[in-house]
Amino acid sequence: MKKFAFIVLAIFVAGLNFAAAADQPKNMREALSPFIERGQIPGIVAIVATPEKVVSIEALGWADIESQRPMTPDTVFAIASQTKTFTAVCVMICVEEGKMKLDEPVEKYLPELKDVKVKTWSWSKFKNVMVPCETKMTIRQLLSHTAGWPMVLKPQQKDLFSIPLSDLPAAAVKEGIQSQPGEKFNYSNAGIDLAAAALERVTGMKYEEFLKLRVLDPLGMKETTFFPTKEHKERLASCYHWNALKGKLERSWSGTDEGKDNSDEKPHFAEAGGGLISTPNDLIKFYQMLGGNGTYNGTKILSPESVKEISSKQKHVLFNVWYGLGTFIADDNYGHGGLLGSQGYVFNNGYVGIYQVQMLGVPKQSAAEDAFKKMVKRMGEEKPLSANTPLDADKRQ
Repeated sequence: MKKFAFIVLAIFVAGLNFAAAADQPKNMREALSPFIERGQIPGIVAIVATPEKVVSIEALGWADIESQRPMTPDTVFAIASQTKTFTAVCVMICVEEGKMKLDEPVEKYLPELKDVKVKTWSWSKFKNVMVPCETKMTIRQLLSHTAGWPMVLKPQQKDLFSIPLSDLPAAAVKEGIQSQPGEKFNYSNAGIDLAAAALERVTGMKYEEFLKLRVLDPLGMKETTFFPTKEHKERLASCYHWNALKGKLERSWSGTDEGKDNSDEKPHFAEAGGGLISTPNDLIKFYQMLGGNGTYNGTKILSPESVKEISSKQKHVLFNVWYGLGTFIADDNYGHGGLLGSQGYVFNNGYVGIYQVQMLGVPKQSAAEDAFKKMVKRMGEEKPLSANTPLDADKRQ
């Protein structure tokens, strides 16, 4: 009797597993389409690749709902904070060439910061006071958000792109930092921008020129830039947000609203913490380079050791902050996202991927992003990669 009951139970469990497997999406399009069909997300471009080739590309939904302009792999996105990883790569190029060192004081490259002070609350004086730094701030701390800087500096608060990187150190020293260097994790565009300003000093080049010469051009990334043209704006995905009261998507802004080239607008400068635009077809090459341990299509951008440094968890006071140098680190991947929902990943299973949306807020798109990551995990299980597999999580801690 017990044996019979066991057999019945086994058949029941097998049936449940079969039903669950039948309910699982068979491919990326099937996994992501429901979010478009339910009107939760305007459009998605998802690309999965090995370091050598693209294996899956899906462009779903609309770049602009109102005009029925479809998403394509050449749609332009504001990739925002994904820019931080580009900046870390550029700094590591300088480190490899001996122009910079991660653990040397920032003041060696930006002398203005020699006298930077910490803004702290004084109970005896009942006001904020400026006190000296107890330790020297380093380039590593700038890239890992532990230098003490606020999210943005005062000149950046109204417009991140209104001040050149070369002017930031003088503005920064006047403002001071919010905590002692190395004391806390405080996510900061300003810190990344100052790392780029240091790069400008040691190379004698504007950051955007260095990035183009050493990273974008070698990778063939012709549509990644800080300076969108009128033609770029015409291909820019409009941004949407979820109106909870109305239960639907509403457009926040459209790239074609202005319809002008930057040469006709107010000054616009490169912002190393979040200023790049790109297309999915362009952006995937950057992550293929990282997934290839610094090399893409035979072109070496970084050494494997530098990629490991970028993707290694740094020492943070808050134990639950998994951040490297310009990258967030999870158990099975590393990469970075942007304010409008774009994400780039290097997965431990050897695949790389980008998930591109243009949407403020995450309540209705985080589930789609999770579905994307699950599909990449399944791809790794169904077709494991044996070569060029990125360093696993244990080696990155």
